Amino acid sequence: MTLHLQPGMQYPKFDLPQGLEKKLDLLQLNGLKIWKNTFRREEGIRFIDAMCSYCKKPEKYYVDSLLRGTTKACACQRNRKYGGDPRADILGERYDCIVRRCKRDSHRQSKGPKGKGKCTFASREHFIRWALKTGPDADFKGIGFERVDDHGDYSPDNLRLVTPGGLSGIGMIMCIFRSKDRRCTGAIGRVLIAPEQLSPTPLRE
Repeated sequence: MTLHLQPGMQYPKFDLPQGLEKKLDLLQLNGLKIWKNTFRREEGIRFIDAMCSYCKKPEKYYVDSLLRGTTKACACQRNRKYGGDPRADILGERYDCIVRRCKRDSHRQSKGPKGKGKCTFASREHFIRWALKTGPDADFKGIGFERVDDHGDYSPDNLRLVTPGGLSGIGMIMCIFRSKDRRCTGAIGRVLIAPEQLSPTPLRE
C-alpha cells in the first residue's frame, strides 16, 4: 500500500531491527529503492519510505505490505495492469484495510454486534478487478467497503460502498441485496439502485 508523503513533515525515527533489515534486503521489488533510515512507527504501524526508479517520486509504504508481497512496486507501475486506471491504487488500499480488519478483533470494539468474518477474494488483484467491473462509474474516493450482513464474510455478494456519514447515494452502488422485489434497499428502507444496474457475477481469476 502506498501513502503520499507530505513535504516538510517530521516523523519520529526508530532503529531498523537487524532481522527486519535482512528481510527487506531479500525483497524482490519492481523499481523501488527502500530508504532504510526512514523506518518509523506511527500509532503502532510500521512505515518506511522508498523511491521509485520509474516516476522518481518518494512514497510512504506499509512495511507489512512489503513483507507480505502485496506491495512490490510504485502505484505508477501497479496501475498498468488495470489499463492505467488510477482507481486501482485506491482499491488496493481498500483491500489492505479489509485484510487487516479480518486479522484483528476490532469487531469486538464496535458499537453494534458484528462478526469477524474473513476475506473470500482470491487475491488483491481479484478484488480490484471485481470492484472496477461492479462499480464502473464510482471513483471510490472518500468511501469504504462494509458488509451487508455484519456476521458474514467480506465476499462479492456481501459488500457495499458506504460514505463516512453512512448509507447514501453512491454509498450503496456496490451493494447486492436479495430482497423479494429484486431491488437494492438501504438500512433505512429507501430504494437506491436496482441490482440489474450492477454486475452481480463475481469475477474469477
